Amino acid sequence: MAPVIYLLKKAGVKAKILDWLYRLMFFSFIIRLILEGYLELTTSILVNLRDMDWAFSGESFASPIALLFISFLVVLPQVIHYVMSQKRRKMKELDFKQKYGDLYSDFKPDSKQSLWYNYYFLVRRLMLSLSFVFLANYPMT
Repeated sequence: MAPVIYLLKKAGVKAKILDWLYRLMFFSFIIRLILEGYLELTTSILVNLRDMDWAFSGESFASPIALLFISFLVVLPQVIHYVMSQKRRKMKELDFKQKYGDLYSDFKPDSKQSLWYNYYFLVRRLMLSLSFVFLANYPMT
């Protein structure tokens, strides 16, 4: 994102527009990346945790990082629901919408059921990842 902002500065785009574009791209990009890649992230981290080995230097470095990431990914649905429920009144404000709009882009901000959507979406993906990794040795026959 920084190269895009740099090129726009060189092209002579005003600072106010650049600031707005940077805030829009930064928060939206990170939130969308985490929401879209949650299944892949949790699955790869759980595979690393299942096959944790402290004998080699690379794996002894990757294992604590995997523990850190899985704690982040388990807490993330609760954090998203907390932010959305606490900031429900601010959802119609432009500044909040620019930062966190990807969390509720297709939802009705007045509906309490829509606040739970991302929570259930991420928890469902977490449970699917857990079943992929830990139930792989127990096929249904």
